[in-house]
Amino acid sequence: METELLIVDRDQEEKSEQVSAADEMKKDQLEARAIACRVEELVQSRFQIFDKSSRQFRPVEYRDIVILSRSMTSATDMEEAMRERDIPFYVSSQTGYFEAIEVAIMISLLKLVDNPYQDIPLASVLRSPIFGLTEEELAQIRLQKKQGYFFAGLQEYVQENGDALSEKLSEFLTMLKKWRDLSIRESLTALISQIYEDTQFYEFVGGLSGGKTRQANLRALYERAGQYEKTAFRGLFRFIRFIERLELRGEDLGTAKTLGEKEDVVRMMTIHASKGLEFPVVILTGLNRKFNRRDITAKTLLDKDFGFAASYTNTEKRITYPTIMQRAVKAKKTREMLAEEMRVLYVALTRAEEKLILVGTVPKWEETLAHFLAVKDTEETLLPASTRLSASTYLDWVGCAFVRHPDFLRQTVSSGSETVSSLPTAMKLKVAVLTQEMVMPATEKAESDNFMKEVQGFQAVPIGKDTAEIAKILKFVYPHETETGIYSKQSVTELKRQFQIQDSFSDDRFVQTLKGASLERPKFLQAEKKLTSTEIGTAMHTVMQAIPLDAPPTKESLIQLLAKMVDEEKLTEIEKQAIQVEQIQAFFDTKLGQALFDPTSQIKREVPFVYQIPAREINPGAKTDSPVLVQGVVDLILVYADHVILVDYKTDRIREKYSSRESAMMEMKKRYEVQLKLYRQALESILEKPVTGAYLYFFDSQDLLEL
Repeated sequence: METELLIVDRDQEEKSEQVSAADEMKKDQLEARAIACRVEELVQSRFQIFDKSSRQFRPVEYRDIVILSRSMTSATDMEEAMRERDIPFYVSSQTGYFEAIEVAIMISLLKLVDNPYQDIPLASVLRSPIFGLTEEELAQIRLQKKQGYFFAGLQEYVQENGDALSEKLSEFLTMLKKWRDLSIRESLTALISQIYEDTQFYEFVGGLSGGKTRQANLRALYERAGQYEKTAFRGLFRFIRFIERLELRGEDLGTAKTLGEKEDVVRMMTIHASKGLEFPVVILTGLNRKFNRRDITAKTLLDKDFGFAASYTNTEKRITYPTIMQRAVKAKKTREMLAEEMRVLYVALTRAEEKLILVGTVPKWEETLAHFLAVKDTEETLLPASTRLSASTYLDWVGCAFVRHPDFLRQTVSSGSETVSSLPTAMKLKVAVLTQEMVMPATEKAESDNFMKEVQGFQAVPIGKDTAEIAKILKFVYPHETETGIYSKQSVTELKRQFQIQDSFSDDRFVQTLKGASLERPKFLQAEKKLTSTEIGTAMHTVMQAIPLDAPPTKESLIQLLAKMVDEEKLTEIEKQAIQVEQIQAFFDTKLGQALFDPTSQIKREVPFVYQIPAREINPGAKTDSPVLVQGVVDLILVYADHVILVDYKTDRIREKYSSRESAMMEMKKRYEVQLKLYRQALESILEKPVTGAYLYFFDSQDLLEL
């Protein structure tokens, strides 16, 4: 028996310099096109198979080829790929009917006949080939009546305009009225038949790719409507509700079949459905599809032997981690799942009589090949347990097994094939690696090749309608660009950033409201790296918040406080070492620091606030006065009977950057002026008292700056 490993390499950058229409194709589409291409090659090359009935060799036919898959999720893509190459195809599927474009258009049209005041079905029908309106024409209708139902705007457009679009819409309204009248008098099947006749839609879809299937789908809609009317429920409204309930429940109907399973067709079925059957040529698709581990990755696991297993949650530290029992159950279930997948793979590999083709898609073939080569020197027939247990796809098993075949490296790499520790086998192996362009249909490939030849030859490329439209979109300038930088809620630090450029020495701890919380550094990193400026600033603010204000702190009391905070896990040891108590004590030696112990004032630390200001105060160029919520935290305020004093701590590294104190303070004043202005406005508005003093204290230089 001949075996092929067919790999579709999606790494377009390394495999080809050309950019084609296939670049954005989904993985399933690529694989389906590769299979369709290989089927076409087999039939056209008259590949010989042994006919048991005549006991002689004959050319392969479509009926001899069967595609096997773990599931039928790719059946729609496979059917489309076969249709592109005019290959007769049969799949027993119970999905895809409502997704067929011709069915979707007709259902939308029936919804309009029932109730024209439905915007989405109306736009769908007008944009469809039945009436052929462009996107620009739909926009014209909406501009006629920006609010309200689209149908009302359509009627208003017809009444107030006399252009070509108005004539199209008038014709649409005439036909819609005719169908609505018919739906009241006649049966549902009569209505559908009349719509087919009036629109010529049935004939139109027959001329498209896969026209027979599309017409069969429309016939099926007619027949299913007739079957529905034979029940106790009748009428267009109830039929539409019936279809909507099917879609809501996720139920679907199989697309109509124009070919039977017994005809000369390529068949597709699940691996489970193929048990006990054999076929001349078998193509196994989906080698790269990940195993389903949903049951294994659940937070709670059940096992008939081990019982119940769950993860452990530490409510104080707010962390969750697996328990020993959960690990044991997970390991057991993983082995059971892999064993079942291996049994399924065995069934698939033993269905072929003459030729077996294994198909998979990989993101980068070179990396996948390197993974296979890691086990090429294994001398045992059975792959190592670690290799088998670490597999996540069929391709992991198949590739690691095939890499020891004498034909594998000879076809995949140019050197080193003599060093393969291959095992004796009579199986013939062929390996083919395809790029995205190689699996494209001939028409698309020819168009892509011609276009690239013109570009590479520096020839003028004609600008089509689509190209002109793209150029128009790229040149568009959004008229409200200024407003995009204004948010409904912003932090004080973020507003400060908008007014001035910040350098790497700035203390930006308030921007955490936008960046996300600063998490504790893992211990293995704490031992190797120094704290960042932000981490030091956060630690310093944490200490300032914890200092008791019953008496002026001393150096000894501050050292004791730091040790206590480490014991209580409020600080780490490395944070403690980064804090210089002399800088903190220097603040309390200032006149402002001593005022904290004045009994006539009320001291508040880490005071959060949310304050509303007009958008134009943030950005004078804004065209709106919509309110913006400003959020911030004031480090310290002293509240007196008739006034307030605010203080903000800063950990900027001043001494190592500025040559003189005067230049440093001038720069700091410029940097934080906006921030303290917003603090002042917020406190005066909330506390209804004037802020008579606003100060910045810089720990690094031990300077107190009044703004």
